[in-house]
Amino acid sequence: MKDKSILAVDDESELLKMLQSVFERAGYTKITTASSGKEALAIFRENQPDMVILDVMMPGIDGFTVLKEIRKTSTIPVLMLTARGEADDKFLGFENGADDYLIKPFLPKELLLRVQAILNRAYPEKERIVYLEASTVNLDKAEVYRGDEVFSLTAKEFTLFEKLFDNSGRINGI
Repeated sequence: MKDKSILAVDDESELLKMLQSVFERAGYTKITTASSGKEALAIFRENQPDMVILDVMMPGIDGFTVLKEIRKTSTIPVLMLTARGEADDKFLGFENGADDYLIKPFLPKELLLRVQAILNRAYPEKERIVYLEASTVNLDKAEVYRGDEVFSLTAKEFTLFEKLFDNSGRINGI
């Protein structure tokens, strides 16, 4: 999940720096920031991030308007991050398609965990299982199942099987 691209949008530059730092320390490598709704929409249209963290109160185009524009063409996850914590604001965010709503001030760890949970739901990891005639191979666990028996693959066996599986049906240079 840490390879997913995240666009963080807020008009407070110090908050954007903090967000970028929090996510980078957690291992996320594709963090982009925008300081206005207009800039956010331009980045969104050009780069199509995997998730957006979006402030509501910004000069010019506000976060609710940005969210509406995103929802016209995309279902990517959007977490609203705002000082506006009134119930009507939350309802408006959810009615316009927000996946979550976090009120400032917030704990960085809570934001990180919410983003991780949203990304896990939006982009579930596919279990890599190979079904053979007489057995099944779970590539995530490096195990072979045959009847009631379970065999663990050695590192070399796993690497070889994975390479063969990834290239099955291909003719490589001879």
